[in-house]
Amino acid sequence: MKQEAILVHGWDPRFYNNQIKEPISTGMAWSHRPELIKRLREKYNICCYNLPGFCGIKEPNKDKFSVEDFVQDFFEWKEKKHKDAKLMIGYSFGGAILLSYKAKYHDSTPTILISPAIFRSESNRSELAKRLKPFIPSYFADYFRHVYQYFVSEYYRRGSPFLRSTYNSIARADLRPLLSKVDVNKLLLIYGKNDEATPWNLVKDTIRDHKINCHLVSDGGHRIGQTHPGEIIKAINEFCE
Repeated sequence: MKQEAILVHGWDPRFYNNQIKEPISTGMAWSHRPELIKRLREKYNICCYNLPGFCGIKEPNKDKFSVEDFVQDFFEWKEKKHKDAKLMIGYSFGGAILLSYKAKYHDSTPTILISPAIFRSESNRSELAKRLKPFIPSYFADYFRHVYQYFVSEYYRRGSPFLRSTYNSIARADLRPLLSKVDVNKLLLIYGKNDEATPWNLVKDTIRDHKINCHLVSDGGHRIGQTHPGEIIKAINEFCE
């Protein structure tokens, strides 16, 4: 009998509730990684946790979610339906949720974080906006921020009011300190060396300092789930042996 594995997807505007153009399915946020999912299904029964506001999951009655809110929602979902899962896999922001969850609840389930959004640097455009902020009247600041983000970020532009506010609350979170609060024997990070969305270079020192298991895809970027499924599966299997 196959063991159960939980998958937690990342922050992809294509799967915002208001952007979905196809029939809703539980695993739709992983549909662009067919080979990775196919290989995982050979060994595991896959269960997908979908973020509120994505893949048909109703938005909560709140203005926004923090990382901690996602962690609590995931905890309740797992406790209710998937308490006995033997593996957890998070991609990008899904990795941020699982890292935060393990740091808070000390769950011993082996966990794989693929291209996890642990820390991201500010873009040149964000730095420019920050420099301009002191020169913008306070009564105009919120409107300026909205207009700026609408034009430069599809994550913001395509979202509902809830998703826009939530993205603003989680986009610059620095989760590196949480790496000191998890069982390193139950955690594997997989990064593309050339990842620009969630850069490996920004977390490598913390990973080394805390002796975190990490597999680096030498010629990979953020999309290693699509481009290097075989290497990812090999790393997962070796870690879980």
